[in-house]
Amino acid sequence: MTLMIFWTFDAASQNVLSLSPGASGGALGAIRSTKTDVMALYGNQAGLASLVSPGFYVTAERRFNNEGLNFYSAVGGLPTQYGNFGLSIYYHGFAEFNEQLVGLTYARRLLDQLSIGTRLDYIQASIPAYGNTSAITAEFGMQTVITSGILVGFSIYNPFEINWAEGEGLPTILNIGVAYQPTDKLWISGEIEKVSDFRENVKWGLEYLYQDNFAFRVGFNTNPGLVTFGIGYSLNSGLACDISSSVHQALGLSPMAGIGYLAKNK
Repeated sequence: MTLMIFWTFDAASQNVLSLSPGASGGALGAIRSTKTDVMALYGNQAGLASLVSPGFYVTAERRFNNEGLNFYSAVGGLPTQYGNFGLSIYYHGFAEFNEQLVGLTYARRLLDQLSIGTRLDYIQASIPAYGNTSAITAEFGMQTVITSGILVGFSIYNPFEINWAEGEGLPTILNIGVAYQPTDKLWISGEIEKVSDFRENVKWGLEYLYQDNFAFRVGFNTNPGLVTFGIGYSLNSGLACDISSSVHQALGLSPMAGIGYLAKNK
């Protein structure tokens, strides 16, 4: 058990639970840099600037269908005349090891086609047999509309290489991606993610909207090699629910489910 706890701690410190993509994003290859609306709180904070009314979303995930790798999250956003604000709460783990994150986001639109955002994160990890450790870090993001139907996003996590234990640092993570909407019903997204000390991860995602309410989503990652898929259903009121999963050839399924209220974008 001690070995398993140590392995989980190390894996969490390298992957960071703030990387949870949410159930809808999890079906799209976990692409983060081009997320908008309240779902931007799962990726690029700049996308929160597009929020026009209060929104929220909650997700539960069992990574690789392992009880010790449960992820729970809740995010919410509020638009104001001074910019848009967001709150993110994450929990990962089980009794012998768990990790929590609370993040506060601020985003605003600088120009009609340019948005920026930042999030301040407080992270704590707890292993009852060894105690707790914590750290404060930040995330920054930017999004711009190049032309009608094309959005480019950039985000960076932990740019200052914060350590949260002796000899143990949080990773720095860079994401740059593009989303293309050729029709009202089709979105195609791509992203390159670079985690410090790891090879680049190339991601692709595709979403097709059927009859304005049903969304079909697929995606994949190259490092690690994952295939992702899922469906979503939304009401005209903005209430939405999603079911998705990723598949790793060796480690198996990572099922996810989410529900929330997603406002229309500007």
